[in-house]
Amino acid sequence: MFCECGLRAPLQVSNSIANPGRKYYACPVRRCGWFRWAGPSIQHSEVTDDRSCHFNCNLKLIERVENSIMMLYL
Repeated sequence: MFCECGLRAPLQVSNSIANPGRKYYACPVRRCGWFRWAGPSIQHSEVTDDRSCHFNCNLKLIERVENSIMMLYL
C-alpha cells in the first residue's frame, strides 16, 4: 500500500478505545492524511483505487521534481 505522498504505508495496529488491535495502513509521515483499514474488510475497489492513487501520486511527484529542477535553472 502507498499513501498519497507516494510513500509505502506500513501496517500498524490501533491502540484506540474504539478499535483496539485493529490493523490499518497510514501515511508514514502523516503529511497527506491517507488511511485504510487492513484485513478482510478491504474491498477490491479500494485496492484498485490505491493503485490509481499511487500512479497519480507518482505523476504529482514527478511534476514537483521537474518544477524544482526548472527553478534551479532560473
